Amino acid sequence: MRFFKRDNLQILVDLGTLRPHQELSMGMDLLPRLTGQAEYEIIKKDQTIDGINDILHTTTTKIARAHKASIMREIKRQEEAELQMQKEKRDRIEATKLRKERRYALREAYGLKKLTNNFIGQVVGPCQKIEYTPAVTVYDIREYHPTRENGVSVFGGFIGELLLVFTALYDFMLSNPANQEYKFG
Repeated sequence: MRFFKRDNLQILVDLGTLRPHQELSMGMDLLPRLTGQAEYEIIKKDQTIDGINDILHTTTTKIARAHKASIMREIKRQEEAELQMQKEKRDRIEATKLRKERRYALREAYGLKKLTNNFIGQVVGPCQKIEYTPAVTVYDIREYHPTRENGVSVFGGFIGELLLVFTALYDFMLSNPANQEYKFG
C-alpha cells in the first residue's frame, strides 16, 4: 500500500483523468477559446471573400455594361459619320450636276441669243414690213350670233383652254405606261 497512491496517481495521469493545474487550465479555457477564435477567423475570412467577390462581380458587371454601351455609341457614331460622308458626297455630286446643267443652260441661252440676233439682223431686218388685215372676220366660238356677218368661228377663249387642257392630259396619260390601259367611260 505504500505505493498505492503513487501508482494510482500515475495511472490516472496516464489515462488523462488527472492533469496538472496548468494543463487543466489550458484544456478547459485556452484551447476551446483558441479553437473558437480560429473558427471565427475562418468564417470571417469566408465572409470577406464572399463580399469581395460580390463587389468584384457588381463592379465588373457595371464596367462591362458601360463598355458595351461605349462600343454601341462608337458603332453608332461611325455609322452616322459614314452616312454624313455619303450625304456630303451625294451633295457634291448634285452640286456638280447643277453647275454643269447651269453652264449648259447658259451656253444654250447664249447660242439662242446669238442665233436670234443673226436671224433678226439677216432675215427679219431686210424684209419689207406690211400691216396684215384679214379679209374674213375671225370669231370665238362662244361669241356666236346668227345675225352677225359671215366669218370664221374658231375654238378659243375658255373652250379652247379646256380643249388644250384635255389634250395635254390625254397625251400625258398615253406617255405614262402605267396609265395606257385607262379608258374614259
